[in-house]
Amino acid sequence: MHKLVLASKSPRRHEMFNMLGLNYITTSVEIDEKILAAESPENAVKRIARKKAKSAAKNFADYIIISADTIVVCDNIILGKPRNKGEAYEFLSQLSGKSHQVMTGVCLYNPLANYMDVRAEKTSVFFRNLTTEEINYYVETREPYDKAGAYGIQGRGALLIDRIEGCYYNVVGLPITTLYLMLKEQNINILGGADDRGI
Repeated sequence: MHKLVLASKSPRRHEMFNMLGLNYITTSVEIDEKILAAESPENAVKRIARKKAKSAAKNFADYIIISADTIVVCDNIILGKPRNKGEAYEFLSQLSGKSHQVMTGVCLYNPLANYMDVRAEKTSVFFRNLTTEEINYYVETREPYDKAGAYGIQGRGALLIDRIEGCYYNVVGLPITTLYLMLKEQNINILGGADDRGI
């Protein structure tokens, strides 16, 4: 039977794993998530997801490890998690009335088989024109602080959005159809099949 580890402390990713009915354990990894100079957003999220998986493998070498990294890109500028109230306000002001891309890198790593699959998913998100009052109120909810781009589509941040093009769950932090296909290639078939769902 396959043993799965989710190398993430994100409660949203935990919720999605639970939603999919996966049997797994979690671990958190501390790595440098800094974007390299001249690195494309796609290469960045894939590299960081890969780095998280390799870090987790030090303690879970006989598990299949899943890791992910999500960033927001607006006007060719990468917006990470805001460090304070002022930066959250700045990010949301920049996103107001524009489209931006949410990109998530997903890594599936099987150390025993020396197998690694890394993919990136992109979703376009279109923000409404936000008023100063709306931005200030949303920042005061503290919802923006642990989220790339300073908003959460699964919370009150949904009220800031006009529409999206692409995978909703990718904006939450994990493109679950992409993950499903990656797991299926390793004979972990969530929708039923010859194998099981994890541990």
